[in-house]
Amino acid sequence: MPDGTRLSWWVGAEDRWHVPAAEAATRDRLVDGAPVLETLVRIPSGDGVGLVTVGRADGVDRPSVIFDIENASPIPVAFAFVVESAATMTAVAAGIVVNGSGTLELTRPALGYAVGATVDEVRAIVESGDVLAEPPPEARSGVVAVLLPLPHTAHAVAVFTPDEAVSAEAASVELRDRAGVPGPDRVAAGWAIHSGLGPRFDVGDEQRSAVLSAARCDLLLGADPDSSHVQDGRIAEATARLGWIDRPGLLIDLVDDQRRSGAIAGDDPVGATAQFLRTAAAWWSGGLDPERAEHLVGPIAQAGHWLARGRRRPSIEGRQALVADALRSVLGLLADVEQPEVAADLAAFADRIAAEAPTSGQIGDRPQGSGELLAALADGLSWAGTTGPDPALSADFVIASIDDLVAESGDTLELIRGWNPGWAGVGIEAHEVPTRWGLLSFGLRWHGDRPALLWEILGYEGRQNAIRPTLTAPLLDPAWRSTDAVGETLLAVPPDVAPAPTPAPTPAPTPPPTGPGDIVDGGANFS
Repeated sequence: MPDGTRLSWWVGAEDRWHVPAAEAATRDRLVDGAPVLETLVRIPSGDGVGLVTVGRADGVDRPSVIFDIENASPIPVAFAFVVESAATMTAVAAGIVVNGSGTLELTRPALGYAVGATVDEVRAIVESGDVLAEPPPEARSGVVAVLLPLPHTAHAVAVFTPDEAVSAEAASVELRDRAGVPGPDRVAAGWAIHSGLGPRFDVGDEQRSAVLSAARCDLLLGADPDSSHVQDGRIAEATARLGWIDRPGLLIDLVDDQRRSGAIAGDDPVGATAQFLRTAAAWWSGGLDPERAEHLVGPIAQAGHWLARGRRRPSIEGRQALVADALRSVLGLLADVEQPEVAADLAAFADRIAAEAPTSGQIGDRPQGSGELLAALADGLSWAGTTGPDPALSADFVIASIDDLVAESGDTLELIRGWNPGWAGVGIEAHEVPTRWGLLSFGLRWHGDRPALLWEILGYEGRQNAIRPTLTAPLLDPAWRSTDAVGETLLAVPPDVAPAPTPAPTPAPTPPPTGPGDIVDGGANFS
């Protein structure tokens, strides 16, 4: 926020004041993968629960940060909203005004105040109980805390609205009507609707599903203003892989930054130019209409020729596989919009560059697999780059997760490329995955140790593809392939799945005894 303004909350229980950021027992999670952060702070009698999100309160024409703090313990406690800023702040009964930064509005009046130069100083004041009963008369920078008592199950709600034009001296703050503040559950439900558009997946893994939902929300939030063209391209590629092509600016921005040489401008022109080609291909697979795709032919050809030029070879040293893959990614698009000459040129360039690639030691600038990214979650909630949360890593996870189930390679759709033995016996579903040929849906079910596959491709209206796709599933059944748009088949036992044990034969029934004195049906047979 402007001037480094920082907001937080504390809870005063029967033993002491608890600061969530400093408590070992603090637990965080995203609610349904949406950007609604739930924080639970353990106190002796139960929990202090904080939900923080972004939404629009009634009468406000810009997004606000919304705090909803609940006393989930059986006894009354106290809560504090804490604002740190280098700007001057004015505390009032209804909240805090931060000069040139924004306004914190409460839904119930504060009953105590503490001010100081540092967080430690204010915390010491609060813990001592030596707080002010009235708002401090002077505006000051540093740290300001407003305190509220909170009975059992009660909520303390606050809204911080950024506003660089606000003046701490001139602003007036009134209590915010809680009914006009969207609750966290309402915000999470709205995110679920928007992020749920596009393909749906189920691989029987709750953690993977939750992380994928959070990654989709990250994409809706968009790129960081300071991101590179490579990162922007990865985000644009991921949105297209989800079929979200209603934001053409993501791709247009890359085209606008193309130099006359064909390179995409930036600190890493090779990476940005290769990413532009992959992004263009993803938008074609995402359902881009042919007329708009034809406008990309010129920029694609220029980018491909720039990457292939001999004088550029030093700049792609060690990155030949990256460049060759990017060149090949657009061949289907070019063939479908009837540009076979351009496609042939780029295919030849790709083969030549791939032949020069070292067998090892490639620079690791291609996205990681979904399993690697899952293992690298910074805090169980999101991925962190070198300077903080990185939406491009969420884009990588979306791309890798889709590739695990449906990967395009030339004229082939490879199904379940992310297969691992842990998926044996697990039902897998993918619905309406965008591909170059239309929306692909499939389901995998098991008959003992053999997987049954059902699939359907619904072609895009008005599009004629140069060739029909070949479906394969080489990790499940290397021998299977099909060019049918709709079908079902029983695949062979996957190579790494142990055959189901053959049931032991049922022994033949023993004939009933008939001799004198033998037992029959629990009684004696006397003859």
